[in-house]
Amino acid sequence: MDSSNLTTQSTTPNLQPVKSFFYRSRATIIAQVTSLVILGIVTMLGNLASIVTFAKTQSLRRRSNYMIINLSIADFSVSIVIFIVAYFFYLEAFTVPYHLKLALELLDSSTGAASLLGLTMISVERFYAVVFPFKHRMLRFKHHLIMCLVPWLAAAVVLLTNVVLGFPEQGKNLDIFELLRFSVMVLSLVVIFVSYLSIWLKSRHANPSAQNQNRTVRDKKLSLTLFIVTLASLSTWLPLQCFMAALVFIKSLSLSHYNNFFILKFVQYLNSAINFFIYILRMRDFRSGFRAIFCGKRERSKPSQSTTTSNLSLSFTKQKAYTVNNVIAAEGCLDASNLQLQKLTMK
Repeated sequence: MDSSNLTTQSTTPNLQPVKSFFYRSRATIIAQVTSLVILGIVTMLGNLASIVTFAKTQSLRRRSNYMIINLSIADFSVSIVIFIVAYFFYLEAFTVPYHLKLALELLDSSTGAASLLGLTMISVERFYAVVFPFKHRMLRFKHHLIMCLVPWLAAAVVLLTNVVLGFPEQGKNLDIFELLRFSVMVLSLVVIFVSYLSIWLKSRHANPSAQNQNRTVRDKKLSLTLFIVTLASLSTWLPLQCFMAALVFIKSLSLSHYNNFFILKFVQYLNSAINFFIYILRMRDFRSGFRAIFCGKRERSKPSQSTTTSNLSLSFTKQKAYTVNNVIAAEGCLDASNLQLQKLTMK
C-alpha cells in the first residue's frame, strides 16, 4: 500500500474539525469580502477627507489639531490593511500564501498599534492643554512633531519585536509577543483614562479669567469631541484585543467558528472609519471646511463669542466717547454763557 495514502487516511480524521471550523458557504464569503471592501473605501475616503480638510481650512490650522491629522494618517493606513484582509477572507484558509499572511500580520499589528497610540497621544496633548494651558501655549513645533512621531516609533517597535521573535504562530514566542501587545494596550488605556479624568476634574474646578475664557471653552469643547472619538474607537477595538489577550492566559479558550473571528475583526476596523463622522457632527469649523472644499458650499459664518464681546466693547467705547464729548460741549456752552453774563454785569 502507498505510504502517502496511509498518511492521508490517518490525518484526515484530525483535519475534519479544522475544516469544519473554517468552512464558509460561497454566499458568506461574498458577503464578508463585500462588507470589508465597502468598509475599506469608507475608511480611506473619510480619513483622506479629514486630512485635506484640516490641512486646507484656515480656522483648523492650529497646533492642537496636529495630533488629529496624525491619527487620520494612521487610520488611512489601516484602510489599506482592510483591503488585504478582504482578499485574505476571499481565499480559503488552507490556500493563503505565506507572504500574504506575513505581510498582513506585520501591517495589521503595526497600524493597529499606531492607531491606538495615536489616541493615547491625543489624550496626553489634551491633558496638557487643559491642565497646563500656559505651558501648552509655549510648546514649539518640534514638541508637537515629537508627539506625532511617538505612535509610529512604538508601532515600529511592535513590528521589530514580531520579526525578532520569528513571526510566532504558537508556542512560547507567541505568548511573549501577545504579552507585549497586552502590556502596550493596558498602558495606553491607563494613560487615556488618567488624562481624561484629569481634564474632567480640571474643568469642574476651573475658573478662567475673562481674557482666557474663549480659549478655555474652545479647548474644553475640543477635548470632549476627542474623548468621544477615543471612546468610540476603543469600544470597537477592544473586543478582539481582549479576546487575543485572553488566549494567552486561558489555553482552552477558542472561537466556535471562523465567522466569529470575522465579526470581531470587522468591528475592530470600524474604529478607523467612525472618526470622520464624529468630526462632521461635533466640529462646526470642520463641517464648514468640508462643505467648502468638497461641496463648493460655504456656510454663513456666525460671529464668535470673542467677536461679539469685542463688538460690544467697541460700541460701549464709542457711546462713552460720545457722552464725554457732549459733556465737554455742554461745559463749553455753560462757560460761554457765564462769560457773557459777567460782561453784561460789568456794563
